[in-house]
Formats: sequence, C-alpha cells, structure tokens
Amino acid sequence: MTLRFAPFVLAALLAPAAVFAAGDSTSFKVTVEKVYLKNSTGDWILAGEPKSTVDLAVEGPVFSMQNDGRVPPGEYLNAKVVLSETVRFSGTDGENKTKAGGKLRLGGTASKASDMGALSVSRFEQASPTWTKETEGEMEQTIDLDFEDRDAVMEIYGRRNLRKVLKVTPKSTIQVLLGIEIKRRINFAWPNFFTGIPSTEAMYWLPPREVGELTLKIDASSAILTSEDVEWAF
Repeated sequence: MTLRFAPFVLAALLAPAAVFAAGDSTSFKVTVEKVYLKNSTGDWILAGEPKSTVDLAVEGPVFSMQNDGRVPPGEYLNAKVVLSETVRFSGTDGENKTKAGGKLRLGGTASKASDMGALSVSRFEQASPTWTKETEGEMEQTIDLDFEDRDAVMEIYGRRNLRKVLKVTPKSTIQVLLGIEIKRRINFAWPNFFTGIPSTEAMYWLPPREVGELTLKIDASSAILTSEDVEWAF
C-alpha cells in the first residue's frame, strides 16, 4: 500500500509571533548508517557501517567497535556520524501525546541546523495521525530540511578538529558519543489560522540549532567537541 502524503504549509506557525508549548521526548531513536574518522592527513576513514538504531534518550555511545584492522593505526582528530533522516520518537507537549504509528515528513530549506530560522520549515506532510489525548506511543518522522534533496541521510561532524589528537592501534576500542538536545523539541501544530490555509493537527519534532557535543573516545583517551564546534547537516 502506497502512503500518500497530504502537504500543508507550516511556515507561519514557526514565526516569532507564534507561541508554542514545547514538550520532551520520552524516546528518540535514530539509525546510525556510517561512522568516519578523520586522520592527521585530512582523509575521512570509514570506521563502520553499523546500520543500528540507538535511542538518544538513553545515555551511551552511538557507535562502539573493537578495531579489527579496518581503521589504520595512526593519529585521528575528528569524527563524522551519518544518520538516517527518518527518526522515531515518543513524547508530549504537555497536553497532547504522540500517537503510535503516526507518520510525518518535515520539509524545508535549511541545509544545516545552524541555518535554521523562523521560516526554515516550508512543507509539512502527514501520512497517518500523529497525536492523541490518550496513551503516548512511538511515531515516525522524516527530517527532510535540506532543500528536500534525495540523499535520505544527515551528518553530524566537527566543524573544527579536536584539540587533542587520539591514536588508533590495531586493537583499539573506538567509541563515538552524541549529545543532541531532545528536550523541549516536541511541538503540536494546529489548523493554520495564521495564513488561512487548511491544515491537519499534528505532533512534530523540531531539530535544535546546535548539537550539544560530539565525543570521540579511543581506548582510555577521549576528546570532546562542544556545540560551537559541531555541525548537523541535513
């Protein structure tokens, strides 16, 4: 069965004049497609393709591996995590709850999180109902904000290199951790009386402008890039 999305404009809802009750995520699950490490000569080395789903509401690394020779020994100074644009989450805005099985796509014109502004979201498509007043459930959302391109992935990486160089050996344990702010990101969209364009009530998750932090840990050594040094490219 093919799902047909019914689009409507959300831009006016994100204008500064609009007031929202932003809520918290009980869970926020993303699929880690690939992880790269940047070596001292500037090359991005593929560390792994886990294709695994992690819940960012639970503390822990999004990627962990015992080096089996895939990552050449040497010095490394950056990391990049490639995520699927489709995420799953549950939560509430304080009154309305996410509905199990709900499905939504957010489209727009922000190639990076740091580019996001009041009118970044220009397309809002719902395939199945996303909200309820009853039991909170897990829904699915595609974050398609990069001028609605077709790559279906997002990347989180350091704009600048780590201030501390980390060394990889043939038997190193390599871990990458992400600190994405998932609190106060769930919103409720109501029929759009701002523009007069009919719309559907829906729950949605809006990405933050900044990633909290990106940590690379190799064996007993670790280095952290904080929000001003981390980019989230859609």
